Amino acid sequence: MIRHYGWWEMLKIMREGRELSYQNCQISKLQARGIHWQHSHAQFCDAVSAAGFDILKSRLCFRNISDMVVVRK
Repeated sequence: MIRHYGWWEMLKIMREGRELSYQNCQISKLQARGIHWQHSHAQFCDAVSAAGFDILKSRLCFRNISDMVVVRK
């Protein structure tokens, strides 16, 4: 990484990534305490349907870890 970007650019990338790392750590703690919901895509779609929505389209996005649904009430 240093050879490709150089020292200053690498330090800038690491500094910008600090907040992302911090937030990931916070999410992990919330998941361990059962506050942040871990679910499969099917469980997410079931919850959306149970809330009274008709799912028109669903898929995983952002590295296959985020759920996306297009719904109609």
